[in-house]
Amino acid sequence: MPITADRRLIKRLLSKHGEEASRQLIELHRADTLGQSSICIPRLATFETANAMIDELLQEEKCFSLKDLAVNGNDMMAIGLKGKSIGNALQACLDAVMDERVANDHTALLTLAQEQMIADTDQILSDFANDYKRMS
Repeated sequence: MPITADRRLIKRLLSKHGEEASRQLIELHRADTLGQSSICIPRLATFETANAMIDELLQEEKCFSLKDLAVNGNDMMAIGLKGKSIGNALQACLDAVMDERVANDHTALLTLAQEQMIADTDQILSDFANDYKRMS
C-alpha cells in the first residue's frame, strides 16, 4: 500500500492496521526510501506529513473502527436489519464517517442506514421486476 499524505487514506490505514502498525508501515517505507537513489529523498516529506496526520487524527478522536461508531448492531436490528445486512450497514456507516460524509452521530447514522436499506430494497424489487419481464 503506497503511503500518501491524504487524510482519507490515512484514516483507512488506521482503520485497517491500527496506530502502531500504521506507524511501522510508514517507517518501513521511509527506511526503504533511504536505501534508494537520492532522487527518492523528496518522498521523505510525505512520510513525515503522514505521521503528523496520524497525530492530528488521533487528537481529534476520529472514528476508525466499528466499535468507535455511535451506532451498533442492536441499533441496526431495531430498524429491521437482520443477519449479514447488519454488518454491511455498520460498514457503510463507518465508511461514511471516515469519508466525512456523515458525522459520527447516532441519529445521522441511523438515517443513513435506513436510507441504504430502502435503496437496497428498491434495487431488489427492480431486479425482480426485470427478471419477471424477461420470463414473460
